[in-house]
Amino acid sequence: MNDHGIILASYPRSGNTFLRNILVEVYGIESAEFWSEGALTPEQCDAFQVVKTHHLPNELPESLRRRRVVLLLRDGRDSVVSMAHHRKDIVAPGSDFIQNLDEVIEAADGSHFGGWSLHTEKWLPQADLVIRFEDLIKDPITQVERLRGLIEMPRADHEKLPGFESLKSGQAKYGPKEAGKSHLFFRRGKVNAWQDEMNSDQKLRFWHLHGEVMEIVGYKLDGSLPEPSTLYRELIESKNQSPKKLLIEASKVTEPFTDGIKRYVVEMLRQAQKWPVYDFEIHALVEGRVVSIDAALAMDGAYSAPSRSSLGWYAKKILKLLLPNGVYRYGASFYKQLQWRKNTFSSDVAPKELIRTDVLLLTLPQHFDHVSRVLTNRVVGTIHDMTHRLFPQYHEKNNIHLSEHGMQWLNEKNGALISVSNQTAQDLLLLGLESVVVSEGVDRRKFFPVLNKHIKQLVRTQYRLPKGDFLLSVSTLEPRKNLSGLIQAYSKLPIGIRQAFPLVLAGRKGWKMSHDQIPTECRSQIHFIGFVSEDHLAALYTMASAFCYVSHYEGFGLPALEAMACGCPVVVSGNSSMKEVVGEAGILVEPSSIGSIRDGLMKVCESEQSRIEWGEKSLRRSWEFTWSKCWEKNLEVWRE
Repeated sequence: MNDHGIILASYPRSGNTFLRNILVEVYGIESAEFWSEGALTPEQCDAFQVVKTHHLPNELPESLRRRRVVLLLRDGRDSVVSMAHHRKDIVAPGSDFIQNLDEVIEAADGSHFGGWSLHTEKWLPQADLVIRFEDLIKDPITQVERLRGLIEMPRADHEKLPGFESLKSGQAKYGPKEAGKSHLFFRRGKVNAWQDEMNSDQKLRFWHLHGEVMEIVGYKLDGSLPEPSTLYRELIESKNQSPKKLLIEASKVTEPFTDGIKRYVVEMLRQAQKWPVYDFEIHALVEGRVVSIDAALAMDGAYSAPSRSSLGWYAKKILKLLLPNGVYRYGASFYKQLQWRKNTFSSDVAPKELIRTDVLLLTLPQHFDHVSRVLTNRVVGTIHDMTHRLFPQYHEKNNIHLSEHGMQWLNEKNGALISVSNQTAQDLLLLGLESVVVSEGVDRRKFFPVLNKHIKQLVRTQYRLPKGDFLLSVSTLEPRKNLSGLIQAYSKLPIGIRQAFPLVLAGRKGWKMSHDQIPTECRSQIHFIGFVSEDHLAALYTMASAFCYVSHYEGFGLPALEAMACGCPVVVSGNSSMKEVVGEAGILVEPSSIGSIRDGLMKVCESEQSRIEWGEKSLRRSWEFTWSKCWEKNLEVWRE
């Protein structure tokens, strides 16, 4: 067993075969290639110092996983273009290049080794050394010499260094063996070949799906190669630090419905899972229990709320009215834990023991009672909005009470505060509280323009959507979201516009929302479709002619950003944080003015061409907000 060898990992068409030929020609080091259904077994691979693979880490046998990892990276656009040509020329001769490229970019259902960005995400934390293809072809010997220390390497015979022309002529040890194929296999070996091979739609789509990871590892939209991100450098360069303990309060993850706060908590956990840092040992705290990040994510939706028609739902409402807040929350927590017994729930700390950590992140001030057993020197609180003080009329009394006590608890602990927007930071300043602004993000691999006609038809049928164009609003049906204002403004549109653009309202019912608020003249054009599964949201946003989000106030406004990431034009409130998120990419209205909302709706309905233009602006604007940037900036605050 060769525990001292290396895995040479790469996404296909990233220069791996070129590097292997340098190793064998210049250094006399032969290498093997591991495929799950290949000719060599894991035992046969053990005889080689170097084993190449395109598989994901979890797909390798245990013996190969113990090796150190050299990751070869290439601009993903060049890789996918080369893969599309490789299929057309060698794998499936005569296949259509454009169709091949579309399929590689999307990598549907985990095809094409998971897609460029997922492949990179999985391998990067494993890497002991990263070599960029662009550096490799520029100075091959210098880059390959970096392998010294990972494997035994004799002195280089520089005169035997192969070039791309010799590889194309068929003289390479590694590569195609069929006569006349080498010039197709090695092709160009050129940086930024994608610029004249991809059409404009493919460039846009690739960057939407993979651009976030491209930026992390140091590739830019224009093809330039600046330094990689801080997050990348921490992954690669800081593996020998003594970690401090970080605890993320994540009880929100267990709730059955996804709102903005739950989305934030889940994404923080996912970023911790995707981009591990070596100066923090990170765990989650769920209802007072310490669990691993993986275990917390596995508990997504573990608590099933009683249905509105059940006795449990009525009992919950009655108890909430009769019991003191503290007693009610204790009982609710106990009820959740009873439900979890049907699931696997392992905890590193017994239920009544004190929990010690260096840093605690309280993701929601209302959950201050969940951290009562935590002993720490450093508390950081994420503040999503201060509407419980600014607009108490939009909150239930219990939520106001919990929010106020949560803020008091953070103040008593001298907690550092993170605001999710400049608006929230300004609101805190009015109370004499300083904070660091860390914007939220959007997962562009989850929220993207859906092209699959079958999926769109499935969603249209399941939710009984109108057949043609429609306007859309997605939110909890409650007063702060100003759905009554949206409906009133919609009712003022000409009948022809309403018939051409029915209004679809999606979301679970909150409080003080009734169908009786709909004017008689437009009831036939307004459709309530209820709660929409997260898996269906991207298709819903894609099909909508425009997304309407005219809340009285938002701390950030994730639904609007998620709609923008699907290329949907947006009509949003021009107050609070929404103008920060949308910028000049959407239509801003005054939420307190029915006339202003009506004019915004009219503007987006004017012409199909204007909607196409607004949609592309939305898509590009969404690129400025990523969860990886949010994670990176959170880490900076925790380290201070």
